[in-house]
Parts: sequence; C-alpha cells; structure tokens
Amino acid sequence: MAEKKRAPAASIAACCGEKGRVTVQCQPVITVTDLTEAMYDTESWTSGATRIDYAPMESGTNSESVTRKGFLDALYRGDFIYVTKVWVRSEPAEPHSLESLSELMSSFTLIRHVCDESRPWLFDALVEGRNWWVRLDVGTGYVAAEFGTQTHDEGLWMAGQLRKGLEKRHVPRTTTNVLVYAKDDQSIRCFDDVTWSSVSQNYASATREQLDQLMGIDSSSIASSAGRLVLFHGPPGTGKTWAIRSLLTTWKSWTEGVVVLDAEELLANGAYLMQMVRQGAKSTTRVIILEDIDELVLANEDRGAGLSRLLNVADGIVGAAHDVLVLLTTNAPPDRLDRALLRPGRCLASVEFTPFSAEEARLRGADSTGTGQLTLAEVFEKIGDTRKIGGFQSSPLTGQYL
Repeated sequence: MAEKKRAPAASIAACCGEKGRVTVQCQPVITVTDLTEAMYDTESWTSGATRIDYAPMESGTNSESVTRKGFLDALYRGDFIYVTKVWVRSEPAEPHSLESLSELMSSFTLIRHVCDESRPWLFDALVEGRNWWVRLDVGTGYVAAEFGTQTHDEGLWMAGQLRKGLEKRHVPRTTTNVLVYAKDDQSIRCFDDVTWSSVSQNYASATREQLDQLMGIDSSSIASSAGRLVLFHGPPGTGKTWAIRSLLTTWKSWTEGVVVLDAEELLANGAYLMQMVRQGAKSTTRVIILEDIDELVLANEDRGAGLSRLLNVADGIVGAAHDVLVLLTTNAPPDRLDRALLRPGRCLASVEFTPFSAEEARLRGADSTGTGQLTLAEVFEKIGDTRKIGGFQSSPLTGQYL
C-alpha cells in the first residue's frame, strides 16, 4: 500500500532529572506503511516551557504497530543489539506523560508518539537516546518499556532505573476503576474497593462457596483454562451486582473491567463487538460485563446471531486470540438457561445466587416467619437498614444488595 506521511512536528525542550536541561527534537517525518488508516491531525499539548506535538489515533487503529515498526527498523539497522523488557504496575497521583517519564531516563529524541484521541493519557512512544532506543507503552495502571541497547548490562540498568522511579511514584488505590461503554461513548468510573471479606457473609452458604473459588482465581489460572464465560444467575435482590464489584476489586491487579450499557447493540453489531474485544490493554485481561440479559440466555429453538457471537468470544477463534472474559448476569432460573452457555470448556464459572434459608436470615437479624426464604434485599427491608447487615454480632457485615 502507498506510504502515508504526517506533517513535521515541532521541537520540544524538557528537563530530564539529574541530566539537566536538554532539547528533544522530533523527527521531521514519520512514515507509516502498515496501517490502513494513518492520516493524522497534529495537535499540541503545552505545559510550561515544554511543548509536545502528537498525533491522536483514529478509533480502531493499532497504535502498537506504529512504534513497534520503528523499534524493529532500528534493530534491523543495527542501532542496538540487546532488548530488555520491563512491565511495571504504576498508578501515580497524576497521569503519566512523556514529560514525566523523561525524568526517569537520560536525554532522548522523540521519534513517534501515538494515542487514542478518546483517551490521550494512554499512549505509545518511541524515543532515541545516545546509542539506545526505548519503546514505551503507557496503559491503564501500567507502564511497559522495551530498551534497545548495545550491551546487556546497560539494558538491565536502564530498565531497573525506570522501575525504581515508577515504584516511587506509585500510589496504591483504594478504589477500583471500570470502563463504561455505550457504543460511541466511553468513560472511566470508579467505586470504593469492595473487599470480598467485607461482603462475603451477605450471601447464602452455597453461593458464598462458589464465589470463594471464583475470587481465588488469578491470571495464571485463566491462562490454563479454556473457559472464558462467567455466568451469575438468580432472582433479583440476591447481590449479583455487589459480587461483581467485589470480583473487580479482587482481580484489579490483572484485569480491566468494562461495563457495556447497550448489550443488545454490542451483540448485534460485529464491528462493535470486535472493537470491544480488541481494545483491551496489553498484559491485562479485559472483563466484559453484560448485566440483566435475560432474553439472550434463555433456551429457545431459534438461537440468534448475537448469542452465537458471544459464544465465539467465549471459546471460539476470537476468544482464543484475545485475553478476554465475559461476565453475564441474569434473573432467569437455572432450568431455563441455554445449555450452550454452560458447556464445559466454555463456562469458567456458573454461580447461582440463592436466597437465604430461614436460619441464615435469622442469623442476620431478619425474622422470616411466614415467608420462608429471604433474598438479601428482603433481609435489608426486614431489619430496616439499607446499608449494613448487623448479623453475627461479633463482626458486623457491610454491603448493599443491588
């Protein structure tokens, strides 16, 4: 395909830690040969005396290929011999920028800088120093880097310096981030951490046992499992949404939660579904959450294309090529669920949310006389508290029933 070029970028001046004041000169031309959509509108970001020109990526474009091509070109030219990779969980008080990361490295020249226009704080960059190169990938909660150097020791030292600097800036979160999608609109929301120990007693014993196992899963467990589908099912008011919050809190070191508000549109539109699957952050498992999709999961003779697409993400070719989990919630009873969802190798976990027995309700301070089983919502109503369950007097239980 024909090569496409972006307009010349301006030079910038930046302070690089102990290295003093340096001039960072952008290359005048970036040539892109491996993208179908690569025409960029140049925009600028200014902070004090520092000016950085960058090109926002069009939606769906793979920014990694832009910087990786330049990195590989430098390797093939013999500009460096050794490659040292480093990946650091990093959540500073302020979002990372090229300026802030430059303080952790020696003087360099900015070669390429690419970001998604809807999330400019996440970016890929390619920079060149004196006899070394670095490809940076700044994602949600992490920084990854590939150092190209003349010696192995030099690469290890530079990677170690970056790691130390990032770890000093890291601020442990007490909140959990979640992406919220509605086709063309997306935003980041957060909620206070919901630890499993703080809400586990808000579930009936059988449900709690199943959730205990699910909470204990880690990234290595997912890698060794073919199942990519998690199903939460049970009557309304049994705590499914709060279980999701606790799951995302427990898994937040290795997952990225995505709540899709327009599930019907997602499953009807193959391009939208692939965008959702493909945009997951590297080295992170994307958990796509579709709530209250009763019509989709009910067994019927006329299985729609939407469910077929979902099953392909769960265990088909699409699912095998991407690090994705799909979490569904429904109020439908187990005997009405489409059995295709529960097939071994496809379903990682199927958790049934059941009401409390009369004895379990009594232990939580609710009298179930004349009503038998009670949902978590009904227990809250019985004890007149919509925020806290005070059962097991020695250790009050907290949580809500949504």
